[in-house]
Amino acid sequence: MRKLQGFWPLIVVALIGVLLVILAEPISKWVAASRAVHNGEIIGKIILAEGSVRKIHGADIELIASPVTQQLDLRDGDRIQTSLESRAAVLLNSQDEIEIGHGSAVDFQLWNPHDVNSPIYITQALGQIISRKTGVRGKAYVVHEGRLYFPGQKPLEKPMALTVLRNAPLDMHLAEANHATPGPEFEPDNSPEEPAPAVAPNIEPDTLSNEYIDETILAHQGQLQKCWLLRLKDEPALKGQIIVQFEISKRGKVKEMHIADSTLSDEVLQKCVMSVIERIQFREFKGAEISLSYPINFE
Repeated sequence: MRKLQGFWPLIVVALIGVLLVILAEPISKWVAASRAVHNGEIIGKIILAEGSVRKIHGADIELIASPVTQQLDLRDGDRIQTSLESRAAVLLNSQDEIEIGHGSAVDFQLWNPHDVNSPIYITQALGQIISRKTGVRGKAYVVHEGRLYFPGQKPLEKPMALTVLRNAPLDMHLAEANHATPGPEFEPDNSPEEPAPAVAPNIEPDTLSNEYIDETILAHQGQLQKCWLLRLKDEPALKGQIIVQFEISKRGKVKEMHIADSTLSDEVLQKCVMSVIERIQFREFKGAEISLSYPINFE
């Protein structure tokens, strides 16, 4: 033991070195996870910055050096802001390449902050964005005036929406006569569906027009009104907006539906609305599946 006394410092240093090697990977993973929770998951890269470009994350503001010599991480929750004489571009994990124009502010967020593979929402807060290259369809959406679009998809000139009026005579008697004592839970309406708007037979279009989608949903206004009338008996002051997000498959079926936003906290009404929408049969078409968020106003 006496012979080893002079070597104890070296032995201690060697043991610490071995422990650091063993714990290096777990510590690295822990640091990365902690940073991701604080700063957000990496969802892409900043590949271009010309002029005055800022990356904003919460209270943190970073001025990006121009030009970009090394790609910078773009994280969930980041905002890219350009001055009037500046522009920037990002390459997302979805392989979409987005250019941020002069005097613009664009927010990038994961639909599910706990899942880096969930769709990326690109919110145009100010100015304009340009799709330079489209990536994997359905992995990124542009949010414009409360609606979802695929990158590069032209925004609707006429916003689609349906307003259901409290005092409209449509199907009022059905709600009163057939559901005099409604139960606490919603019971799906099994009455025959209203027919969809007439279309030319045996001709599949490349896509569905906005007018056709509006008319088809409007044909089910009576069922939506009955959903509301049933709830008005318990909640007389119930009114507001429900935004339903869904996709229309090539076969005209509604899928991937959920409530995107709502000023109504009534879950029974929400379930009833979703039941009506998911049973709508659109016509078949040839092109890519249609993704949309559809506001329904109850006034």
